[in-house]
Amino acid sequence: MDTDEKLALVAQTIAHQGGQISALASALLCTLHAARGTPGLTEAIEARLAQNHANLQASSESPQYLAGFAGMSEQIAAALKQGA
Repeated sequence: MDTDEKLALVAQTIAHQGGQISALASALLCTLHAARGTPGLTEAIEARLAQNHANLQASSESPQYLAGFAGMSEQIAAALKQGA
């Protein structure tokens, strides 16, 4: 596989993952809207994110991955509080 073919494969993979991320973001937005009106669900989501972050800190070797997870968690927490 030459360099152009490798670059085309990387671009195709990134585009595919971008579509997946967009679908997940849409589903997350729906969930956040529902969570705002459901007693206890906001707190449960925040607790689960904190627990997952602690587990990742103990097991992940990638600071970029941890930073991405932390950043998204903060955005989710902020979105949940907007409706409060």
